[in-house]
Amino acid sequence: MIALSALTTLAAFLVTGAQAHGGVTSWTVGSTTYPGWQPYLPASQQSATAGRPYSSFDPILNPTASNIHCNDDGSAGPNPQSISLNPGDTIVGNYPQWTHAEGPVTVYLAACNAANCNGVNSGSVKWFKIAEQGLISGTLAKGSWANGVLMANL
Repeated sequence: MIALSALTTLAAFLVTGAQAHGGVTSWTVGSTTYPGWQPYLPASQQSATAGRPYSSFDPILNPTASNIHCNDDGSAGPNPQSISLNPGDTIVGNYPQWTHAEGPVTVYLAACNAANCNGVNSGSVKWFKIAEQGLISGTLAKGSWANGVLMANL
């Protein structure tokens, strides 16, 4: 079993740079849904969550920015929670909105190598890619992209 603290992220990398316009506001593992970070609520009103704090759905335009890993400083929120996973479990990040249909989607995880991830800063871990999808069909300008699939399944 491993622990997941939202040392997971979804980043959409576009041709001109990195831009992600959404955030996971809940996690589903098997048949259980866990609350995620709510970016427009103050820290004092957050539920216990495996989600890392992020301040908005605004994009990170610089792919080498120090906050690319969580759109914040990478520390745990005020009520950190870890989610136990078993091999073969399906993890679903639930997004309430996504801004545009153009562009690829790349999904990363990071192991925190601890009994739980509460004290781990996401800027200090090694991230590994678990999934990616880009242009599905068509052309760069008029194609069907992974971001469109994400938007269609909100």
